[in-house]
Amino acid sequence: MSLLPSFHKHFYRRAHRWYFDKHSLETCATRASFEIINTRFIHRFGLSNTLLWLKERRPHGKTRLEGIDETADGFWKSYLEDTGQSDTIYLELRKPNR
Repeated sequence: MSLLPSFHKHFYRRAHRWYFDKHSLETCATRASFEIINTRFIHRFGLSNTLLWLKERRPHGKTRLEGIDETADGFWKSYLEDTGQSDTIYLELRKPNR
């Protein structure tokens, strides 16, 4: 989202009603009395999708550009996951016994 400012406008108004980040999800979980076991980031789209977003201002899903191989996609996905910039966040929670 930081690479393409118009991304916010597209998704906020059309596809999603709410956005959550690590902090907001963990806050919701702790306020609901859950214990956070693990927070994990998963990114489902490769480098080609990002480059095509920048070029054409629209998503391309799993489309692959010539010259972008699985290694490049894997690096890009890993980078986004490691830095918490992925498109999906999973929380593993436990409800404490009372």
